[in-house]
Amino acid sequence: IIDAGANIGMASRYFHLQYPDATIVAIEPEDANFAQLSRNVDGVKLIHPLKAGVWYKPGKIAIQNAEAMAASFMVADAEQGLDAVTIPMLLEKYGEPVIDILKLDIESAEKELLEHEDGKWLSKVKLLIIELHDEMKAGCGKALINALQPYDFTLIQNHENLFIKFHH
Repeated sequence: IIDAGANIGMASRYFHLQYPDATIVAIEPEDANFAQLSRNVDGVKLIHPLKAGVWYKPGKIAIQNAEAMAASFMVADAEQGLDAVTIPMLLEKYGEPVIDILKLDIESAEKELLEHEDGKWLSKVKLLIIELHDEMKAGCGKALINALQPYDFTLIQNHENLFIKFHH
């Protein structure tokens, strides 16, 4: 399970309660959120906090709206800053061939992530839980629609989250 945009780790804890044998990678780029996330998952061996941002390419990213509320930080390419990790990098690092659940709440970075997907990693996802942020950056929803074109899936909306179950 990958919890991208883990904030303070509540979804990661929930996933651990539901799937106690699952490896969970909880990714959060913001300092205070990450510190609280680390405290909230301390002692849970199968939850791995990672201070980074999920992005479409390896490299560095920086928070571009530091004045925003802690749950709405946006990232962008940077010369220096936080580590950017890709979905394929995470699969390789944790030695997993598939992602059972990928939760993406990455405050508009889903636009770039999905625009550069090109069938590289969505084919390895069983369930995608995504919150789109078109109000922050136009084109997030369009990027998702385009990325889903090659796949057979079922889509269910629950509040701000879309649950996309792939039929691979």
